[in-house]
This record gives sequence, structure tokens and C-alpha cells, in this order.
Amino acid sequence: MLVESAKTAVHGGEVQPVAYSRPDIRIPRMVAAWAEAWNTASPQKMAAMFTEDGVYQGNAFQVTMTGHAGVATWVAITEQGIKNAHVHVVDAFGEGDKIAVRWTFSGTDTGAFAKDRPPPASPSVFRPPP
Repeated sequence: MLVESAKTAVHGGEVQPVAYSRPDIRIPRMVAAWAEAWNTASPQKMAAMFTEDGVYQGNAFQVTMTGHAGVATWVAITEQGIKNAHVHVVDAFGEGDKIAVRWTFSGTDTGAFAKDRPPPASPSVFRPPP
């Protein structure tokens, strides 16, 4: 398993900061790349993590996107609906070909996902179920 320091992630030769609650623990490289793709609002970085038949399933919004184009579209849609989207990795570990991540997702709700209400006045924090 490839791991990165909790303070930085190496992606394409560049060093990028990754928000992580436990700087003393190393996180899987895939987790660091995933967080970086969300934190830089990069559809291209997220899509590059998937095979052409790969599936991104977003349980929070009950959406499934397939392939590079689908995954990139989901990041773009999310950025339109939640400005300054940010992933904060709370904890992560991997064994073999499986990785588990506990994280929080925050940003400013633009109201794009719910047309029947105005956007809130302050940023929202979205957390996956325990």
C-alpha cells in the first residue's frame, strides 16, 4: 500500500497540503489524492483516479457517476452547488486493496441543489453517516 505523510500529498511531482486530524499518522496515497482533488475543485484530478468504467457513488446526494467524464462532471456540479468545497480527513487506513476514510466535507451552500429555498447565510458542514 502506498502512503503519504499526513501533512503533504505528492501528486504529479507537486507537494500539496492535506487537511488531516492526525498529523502523526500516515494516510494512503489514494486518500491524499482524493482529498486534494476535492480541495482544489479539480474535475481532472478526480477523474484521473478512476478507470473509464470506474463508478463514483455519492451517498450524500444519492448520485452515481461512471467513467472519467461522469466523475469530472460530479466534481463540477458539486463546486457549483457548494462553493469552496473542502474535505478534511479525520482518519484513514488501508489493507490490501481496500481503504476506509472518515472525513468531513464543508463549503458554502449556493442553493443550487434545492431550488425551493434560498442559500443559507453561513457555510454548511456535511458529514457522512457514522
